[in-house]
Amino acid sequence: MEMVAMNVENPFIPHEVVELVIRQDLPLVRAWRHYMGMTVEELARISGLKTYEVEQLEAGDNAFSYQLEKVAAGLQLDIDQLVDL
Repeated sequence: MEMVAMNVENPFIPHEVVELVIRQDLPLVRAWRHYMGMTVEELARISGLKTYEVEQLEAGDNAFSYQLEKVAAGLQLDIDQLVDL
């Protein structure tokens, strides 16, 4: 899968991520993780979080939080690219 360079000034969500959210009803954090080919453990490690914290973000409301900021930094994304609307 070709990775798209992210532009913080103009946050972009790739079509593949949008499809995962719409067709498979995945939260954005999980959709991005799948798109980037990562496991929960890998995402937790690069984000500096515990595995259960990433699982909680993926399972529930991922409104703006410290943990969500850490995931955004780990994935090199703008936080707006991870907040479910």
